[in-house]
Amino acid sequence: MTQRDPLSADASPPDDVAAQLRVVLRLAFAGSVADELAGRVRDEDDRAGLRRLLRSARSRLVLDHMLRRLPWWRDRGQSTAIGASSAVRPDDAVMLIARVGLGLDVLDISQLLDTTPEQVAASLFAGRRALDRRIGEACDRFAEAIGEYDDPSADPDERVALVTHARFCRSCNQAIERSRQVDTLIHSEMDRISVGLGSIPPARDRATRLRPELLLPAGLVAVA
Repeated sequence: MTQRDPLSADASPPDDVAAQLRVVLRLAFAGSVADELAGRVRDEDDRAGLRRLLRSARSRLVLDHMLRRLPWWRDRGQSTAIGASSAVRPDDAVMLIARVGLGLDVLDISQLLDTTPEQVAASLFAGRRALDRRIGEACDRFAEAIGEYDDPSADPDERVALVTHARFCRSCNQAIERSRQVDTLIHSEMDRISVGLGSIPPARDRATRLRPELLLPAGLVAVA
């Protein structure tokens, strides 16, 4: 019998990669759709597959949002954290999947999706704001910086400017903290999904791998 090439187009991704993708994609899709999309990535180094996955996820989310507008379809879809049943727009949901779910940095996401880091950061801000409207009270000038508040590829000068500003701006300070809380809730939902699939939730050690000078201090004290 001919053995299948493990890197062939129809090969299944390794178990750990496949398991992670199946969990993350269930943030936005029903199980069967999530599993089908997850199968498009062969391994952790398959950037072409990851690009296809993210673009396919966006196209599917656009379709799901359109279908949700139809009265006869509205109650058929499965409720998900950031899918068509949520207030998160398709583009923003894909950015949350990539950044919060998969841990890709903003620069990497922009290259995969042929967009700019600024657009990715703005989309992350908008996606988190859709899940917690109070994030939208932040100053427009710092919306993108807040969108990439924990990103290792963020401009250090922008990070310093945000930290300095947030010490005196209660709205931006709280927007940063609420963004953290949204990410924590997304991770908690991923853990719940992992358990439901019989997997062990992964350790959350991403922050410890970031360069210390790029980490935004938690618990900034805002001045009224």
